Amino acid sequence: MELLNTELVSSADYDDSYYDNGYYDSYNNGYNNGYYNNGYYNNGYNSNEGYTNDGVTVALFGYGSYTIDLSGGYYYPAVNINAAYSAGNNVLMGDYNANLIMAGSGASSLWGGQDFANDVLIGGSSYDMFYCSKYEGSDAILNGSSADTVWLRDVNLSDIVATYYDGTTITLQFNTGTVVAVACTDYYSPNFATADGGNYRFNRMTASWQ
Repeated sequence: MELLNTELVSSADYDDSYYDNGYYDSYNNGYNNGYYNNGYYNNGYNSNEGYTNDGVTVALFGYGSYTIDLSGGYYYPAVNINAAYSAGNNVLMGDYNANLIMAGSGASSLWGGQDFANDVLIGGSSYDMFYCSKYEGSDAILNGSSADTVWLRDVNLSDIVATYYDGTTITLQFNTGTVVAVACTDYYSPNFATADGGNYRFNRMTASWQ
């Protein structure tokens, strides 16, 4: 269904997936808005709709676990993923644009996509995993907690050239010029896991790394 440019995905107890199939529609005066969702299945229902190019959001509800994989496409406008009201253990992956991706109350994995865009990843209330790269733009992570992990999958400790802390947000700058900024809600930051096997936390009370 279409509601204010939002695709509502509501499940029962089953797991669901949306995979980009590489197609584009031209719903609004010939513009390709890049969201042609006949690859999306919700408990056996095949949805096939067009959207205006005012911006679209995939909104997840219910207890089922979803895989939302937009990583193979470049959409206009960008497709955002809102799983704030989902209790499932979701895997949420953005496209080549700057995406806003929000986790819910289940344990979720969030990735802005293989791009040079600056994505915003918002953690939920469970154990979330944020995937970041020194080659994929400067991402912002909001609502990070000590239960979360920021997986710097191609970043060694030697690739981190500077760190900053402003009382709320921890920013890591890489040797490629990109940064990852993590806004924390707990005394301790999420675990920063590096490609060379390191695991590091920032203590906000002492403003020091551990």
